[in-house]
Amino acid sequence: MDLLTVVRYYGDQIQDDRGEAEIFLHGVDEMHELNDEVLKSVCNKPPGEDGVVGEAIDVMLCMADLINKHTKNSFTEEQFNDYVHKKCRKWLDKKQGTYQA
Repeated sequence: MDLLTVVRYYGDQIQDDRGEAEIFLHGVDEMHELNDEVLKSVCNKPPGEDGVVGEAIDVMLCMADLINKHTKNSFTEEQFNDYVHKKCRKWLDKKQGTYQA
């Protein structure tokens, strides 16, 4: 099962009337937790329960939930993958100095 479908499956069961703003703010909180875990890692301190990977996944789940909410669950995995490739190619082109806006 793909990321958007998994998040949609669980999100539909949670039914907490969360809107885009609430999802975004929760994502910001998760980013702060991820920041703490990255700092622990950089400083060679023991990770928290979720560590960098777990907190990064929490951020990804929030953002997938936001995509689902914003698109009313209509954004397909194919569209998602196409967009991911487009963004990664843009990053690569910028790194190589070949990006044209």
